[in-house]
Amino acid sequence: MKSSKKVVLLGTASSGKSTLFKIICKEDEILSRIQLISQCIEAAVRLAKLAEEKQIHLQDKNYFLEVNPTLFMVDCTENMKQFPLVPTQMNKFLSDPNFDLVWSLRHETQVDDATLYLMQHFDLVWSRSSFANSHLHSHVRTVGFVDKKISSTTTLVDCGGAKSEIPKWKYIVPTSNRIVYCVSLVDPFTQCYEDSTLNRFEHAKSCFAQFVNTYIVPHGIRTQLVFTHVDALRNVPPPKKSALFPGKTDAQIVESIVFCFVQILECKYSVLDLLSGGGGGGSVNLEL
Repeated sequence: MKSSKKVVLLGTASSGKSTLFKIICKEDEILSRIQLISQCIEAAVRLAKLAEEKQIHLQDKNYFLEVNPTLFMVDCTENMKQFPLVPTQMNKFLSDPNFDLVWSLRHETQVDDATLYLMQHFDLVWSRSSFANSHLHSHVRTVGFVDKKISSTTTLVDCGGAKSEIPKWKYIVPTSNRIVYCVSLVDPFTQCYEDSTLNRFEHAKSCFAQFVNTYIVPHGIRTQLVFTHVDALRNVPPPKKSALFPGKTDAQIVESIVFCFVQILECKYSVLDLLSGGGGGGSVNLEL
C-alpha cells in the first residue's frame, strides 16, 4: 500500500496560491462561485464595519452589517433566497459618494483590488450563467488551511498568506512532503493590504527567508518556487517599472525577481516555474 503524500501551497497574500489550487484540483464552478459570493459579501461587511468605526456615513451600510457571509458558504442557495436584494444593495453600496473615502483605508480590512473588481461585477458573480468566464482570475482570501485529495496518494493543501495567517504555517509544514512556494511578479509594484507602508516584494522576501531558515534548512523539505502573474507584469505602467528596474525589459525584471528568491534558497531544492495570470497558463509538476 502506497503511503499518502502532502503537497502544501505557501506564499504571501495575493501570490496566486488559491487560483493555482483551484486549477490543480479542477474545482467545480459551483463551489468556486459560492466562495466568491461569500468573499464579496464578507468584503462589503468589512468595509461597512470600517465605515462605522471611522464614522464615515455610507448609505446601505446597515444592510451589510446584518448579513453573515459565512452563511453563504454553509447554504448559498437558501441564503440567496433569503437575501435577494444583495446585488442591488451591493451596487448602491459601491456607488455611495463616500465609498472612495472608505476604500482609501482598505489596507485595514485586507480587501484587495481583485475583490473590488468582483464586487463591481457582483451581478455576474450572482448569476451562474455569466460566472465561468472570470472566476479563475479572481482572488479568494484563504483562511487557515484548505485541502483536497488530488490522487489516490496525494493531498494538496492551500494555506492562507495574510500576515495573520502566516504563523499558522508551522502547524502544516513539518508534516508535508513537498512545498510549492508562490511568488507574484507584480509584488515589487504593490503595497501590503494589511500595512500600506510595507512593500509586498520586501514582505514576500522576508517571509520566504524566514521560511527557509525555519523549515527548509533543518528539515530539507523539497521546495518548488512558482512565479505567478506573468501577464499582470506586462500590464504594469512603464514608469513604475523604470522607477524600480531602470533600463530593464520584462524578461530582465523577471530574472531579477527570480534571482532574489533563488539566492535565498541557495538553489538547493528549487525547481523554477513561471505561470501567467493568477496561476493559469502553465503547469506545475506535483509528482513526489
